[in-house]
Amino acid sequence: MTNSFLKLATEGNKAAILKQQIICQYILGGDSSITDLSKAVNLSVPTVTKLIGELIDEGFVHNFGEQGTAGGRRPNIYGLNPYAGYFVGVDLRKDSVMMAAINFKGQLIDETTVDFLMDNDPRSLDRLCDVIQNFIRARKIVRDKVLAVGVNISGRVNSQTGYSYSYFFVEEQPLTMLLEERLGTTVYIENDTRAATYGEYMYGDAHSEKTMLYINASWG
Repeated sequence: MTNSFLKLATEGNKAAILKQQIICQYILGGDSSITDLSKAVNLSVPTVTKLIGELIDEGFVHNFGEQGTAGGRRPNIYGLNPYAGYFVGVDLRKDSVMMAAINFKGQLIDETTVDFLMDNDPRSLDRLCDVIQNFIRARKIVRDKVLAVGVNISGRVNSQTGYSYSYFFVEEQPLTMLLEERLGTTVYIENDTRAATYGEYMYGDAHSEKTMLYINASWG
């Protein structure tokens, strides 16, 4: 197992970006044949076939075999390998932290909420990392299969640079870098309201809406 293409995509590698598009299509559209996939991502069948073969070798995509049709040749169906890796979501609140783990196919593994008093200092950051580490260990997830941890935090957040200017702005380093050093995996941060808005847009009641307004009336 390797997550090299995930990192290469962020560096602008063309083949890795195309693989990322294929993964996104499988997330949004579900399992499909190579022919249907090539139409969805607007790539030639030979190109998609090559990329799918590499993704299978890397362990991210699985060949589910032939699927019956009304007539004619039965196509092989491909989709995401749920055991390829895992993602951990962390939602920081006023006096608690909610965490959830999903597999590579987006299926919920487990979720929990634990008490956590957030202070704006390095010790609080260390405690947060301990809470996340304990959550991962308790679910018996192999560490090198944790592909990324996403952290939602209130206040001013720059998700592109990885800086949080309201909390844990304690060193001249992005918060993502501080978390990655402690957790040993890729970390992304986002403002909690923006993250919740996007979640509702992608999978909530506002799914497929062209315009939506999300109001976060909370402790902040």
